[in-house]
Amino acid sequence: MQAFLDARVGLLDEFLNVTALGPDGRLLATLRPSATGKPFSALGKQYFDETLAKKRAIVSAPLRNVLSGAPIVLVTAPLYDEQGKLC
Repeated sequence: MQAFLDARVGLLDEFLNVTALGPDGRLLATLRPSATGKPFSALGKQYFDETLAKKRAIVSAPLRNVLSGAPIVLVTAPLYDEQGKLC
């Protein structure tokens, strides 16, 4: 997954970051690693749980970036493999 994102670094011209999370909320890949190096999990976050529950892309309500405090909006979408299983 990291190699897939690394091949699309141009996305950073349009987005602050692009990440991939596992079904358990664990960070699998990112174009902009955290400066803290701390492990990240989205499990229990509204945007993550809603994406899984609705099984489709969503745009989050505005929230604050936990590192910078800057206001952000997240665009999320579930990823499925060829058999329709959540990746």
